[in-house]
Amino acid sequence: MTPVADRSHDVPAQAGRRCPLCQGDNRCMLARATGASVADCWCAGRRIAASTLAAVPLALRGRACLCARCANPP
Repeated sequence: MTPVADRSHDVPAQAGRRCPLCQGDNRCMLARATGASVADCWCAGRRIAASTLAAVPLALRGRACLCARCANPP
């Protein structure tokens, strides 16, 4: 498993609110709240498997966050 990528950059609102794998609400605080920090997000400090990150379409890598369900599959 690899560390979660740095999400301190600005996330576009449309891309930022949908999980790039299931299109569900990803609950990304950076995309929702002005002035939010990565520490405010559900994913802060979580690890996501490299294989899961590799499944994100290239055009959305670094632009859209995964939802908790897709980030931690069973």
